[in-house]
Amino acid sequence: SRYGTETTGGQLIWKHQCEINLEDKHVLLIDDIFDEGYTLMAVHEWCEKQKAKSVKSVVLVCKNHNRGYADYKVDYSGFEVEDLYIFGYGMDYQEKLRHLNDIYYLKL
Repeated sequence: SRYGTETTGGQLIWKHQCEINLEDKHVLLIDDIFDEGYTLMAVHEWCEKQKAKSVKSVVLVCKNHNRGYADYKVDYSGFEVEDLYIFGYGMDYQEKLRHLNDIYYLKL
């Protein structure tokens, strides 16, 4: 997690690391949103260090901007959005509102 109660990402905090042996396994990383890519890149690198056979990523929402890891691209995404802060449908705003049934945006 990088956002916590903020609307911009901070330092990545590992709340839990997988205890399953990933060696020679195909791994699919699933995330709600691809913003700057720091979280997915860190998890992807960790999976590679665990000797996963392959690592692919899928996200519901991919933000369209030029920040973050230019070299890291998600393999699959549901749709792209402008560079707005979005929340709802599992994504939170200051650790709230993730229960909403739709996706909303906040102009900062």
